[in-house]
Amino acid sequence: RDWMRIETERILSRLNEKITLKPYNVHDAKQILEYRSEEAFKEYVISDDILDMISQIVADHENMRHGIEILRKSGLYADKHGLSSVNAEIIREAANEVYPTFRADIIDQLNDQELLALYGIARSLINNKEPFTLVDDAFEEYQIICETYSIEPHVKMSFRKYIRSLNELEIISSKTVRIEEAERGRHLEITLLDIPAVKLEEFLIDIFNRKFD
Repeated sequence: RDWMRIETERILSRLNEKITLKPYNVHDAKQILEYRSEEAFKEYVISDDILDMISQIVADHENMRHGIEILRKSGLYADKHGLSSVNAEIIREAANEVYPTFRADIIDQLNDQELLALYGIARSLINNKEPFTLVDDAFEEYQIICETYSIEPHVKMSFRKYIRSLNELEIISSKTVRIEEAERGRHLEITLLDIPAVKLEEFLIDIFNRKFD
């Protein structure tokens, strides 16, 4: 029995050395989450866009358990409040509970234009009531916000640069998508993953009131 135990330990040791499990990508994560949601929820409670959103969180964190726990917490929240479906704000709130990643200190380091761009994204997500917004919609909100604070808005090319900076800092998540009915077909899709858009808006309003009042 001792030699069997020793041999088993040797095999397990070799397996640990040779087998490297790759983190789930967005596609794999979505397949698992889709199966889990079909098992746990009624039809239409979890939309395809919501699954995309949670899948992106899984891929970013490289942790499938986070996605499953976010799905569970979101379902409990919807059930508690008598909601027929889970929306993006519920996902963001659940994500922040499961794995808090929002860092106010990073926001404090942003320049005024990056803050305005982030505010435009938050406002666009709130107004559209969708998990994702498009860069054109966020840019329109950004222009309105600039006007509110009597700030000269920068051109769309600059706005896209601020989007890239925010994405690199992992404050937002963005990806290029193909929209068949849209001109040129490809657009930049943006979302928040770890803080509700309403909470971010409140946080940014407080910053701008201190800066410009």
